[in-house]
Amino acid sequence: MFAQQANGLYRLTDKGKKFVSKIDEDIELMAREKERLDSLSNKLTEAKIKDIMSLWRYSNA
Repeated sequence: MFAQQANGLYRLTDKGKKFVSKIDEDIELMAREKERLDSLSNKLTEAKIKDIMSLWRYSNA
């Protein structure tokens, strides 16, 4: 559903994009999560995402 690019960043695959589109079409499905992600979308930088991933990786190892 996502793939790591040569530069180390992640990108949704076509299958992942279709999956997200299906979730997005249903207004009741994951409504709170979508609202929260919409509010965060402009605040998340690549650096913040890397920090979050590191925290998650080390706390769930």
